[in-house]
Amino acid sequence: MKKYLSLILVFAMMLSIMVPASAVHIPDGNNAEQVDSNNIFLEKADDGTFFTSSGENCFKAVKCNEDIVCNNAGQYFTQVSDNRYVSTEKIDISIDDYKTNPDLLKDKNIPSSSIELIDRVINEQDELQNNELIVSLYCTEPYQILNSSTNQLAKANQSVVETYTVEVRNYYSAYKYVKTGTTTKTVAASLFNLILSSAGAASTSPVSVPASIFGVGISALSAYQTFTNRTVSVGKPSDYMQISFKLDYLEKTSSVVTPAGNLKGCVSKKLWLDKVNYIMVFASANSVKYNKWLTINKSYKSKHWDDSAKTALYNYHSTVVDPDIVVKVGGLSYRFGN
Repeated sequence: MKKYLSLILVFAMMLSIMVPASAVHIPDGNNAEQVDSNNIFLEKADDGTFFTSSGENCFKAVKCNEDIVCNNAGQYFTQVSDNRYVSTEKIDISIDDYKTNPDLLKDKNIPSSSIELIDRVINEQDELQNNELIVSLYCTEPYQILNSSTNQLAKANQSVVETYTVEVRNYYSAYKYVKTGTTTKTVAASLFNLILSSAGAASTSPVSVPASIFGVGISALSAYQTFTNRTVSVGKPSDYMQISFKLDYLEKTSSVVTPAGNLKGCVSKKLWLDKVNYIMVFASANSVKYNKWLTINKSYKSKHWDDSAKTALYNYHSTVVDPDIVVKVGGLSYRFGN
């Protein structure tokens, strides 16, 4: 009995001194608060914007996504540089209300391209009966661009920018054929990855992002044969592979505030590919269907996503619109955007 009691006491002491490995401490004045990687601390600057801080006057905000954070009072802030944020209004768009009243947003000062995107996405997803769709619009307050240019025209022009970001979450694409017919087996044997890239010229676009579909080093054909425990001996005319994508999509429009009104200067794009639904059927394996949701978890940003405000400042006379984002799977190229 004494041995058991001794063991219990030792175990209790070990628990009392253990510290969770995931906890991170950030000083906040005289107090220390436990936060995780989704939390940041902001402090208000003299110009009305906010900057990351650990001072006594800072407050905690939680990341909604990589670019936007929210505090406990329900206020939103958009990141406009490495450590600078601006106040942001979030508009949650009710899908049912929008379908009833398509002109719901037209009395607001929202770029027409943003409204067109919202309208198209809601109509597409309504046809697919997607009840998971969430659409939001983030509108920043006007903010000053810190411009060090010696270009007199740029200095004379307005350097105040507003940004509108459409956020589409839980978007499902329609199913598309990756390959059909007798050569489907050949394509499946060499298909390991999908590629996230830009529809623009490769020389002026961000580097493509590859992602394994079925697991590192596993081809579509190998995944099918392992799953069905059957061998695909020969290609048949009725063979096919299909795919659907589940993703989040953001489109950011940055406009320069001028006496003539807001002039659109840059449209940039970002996509997070969450999962794919991959379907395969091969007749020589008794047409057993492979139908799985596979996690991808990869994101891709268009060229001007990180510097959209400065790009707008120099291009509002001729708007820069980044090319659409493309997902390539085998011979299929699927474009997202307008």
